[in-house]
Amino acid sequence: MLYLGFLSGFGGLPSMVPLRYVFGSLGGSGVAVILVLTNFAWIALNNVIAASALERLTGGSATFWSLAVGLLAVAVAATGPRAMALFDRVAVPLMAAIGLWLT
Repeated sequence: MLYLGFLSGFGGLPSMVPLRYVFGSLGGSGVAVILVLTNFAWIALNNVIAASALERLTGGSATFWSLAVGLLAVAVAATGPRAMALFDRVAVPLMAAIGLWLT
């Protein structure tokens, strides 16, 4: 498994590809489903946190900010991994600054 982490991190392969060699196609698909479900929950939590922070910062509606952040996340994800990496480089420091401002 350590080797699979190396392949994914440094070899440029998505983590699902090497899992096929360990668990087979069906087993790799099962792990992929688990990862998608856990990532979905993690993204939803991040969406709620960002929407809550933006609501407190601007005084706007929580529903509006939840929809806006969710649609932005979908738009960025649809453009691919490079756009997501660039977005993370901007969004993470921005949300950290907002968090510091609000505390």
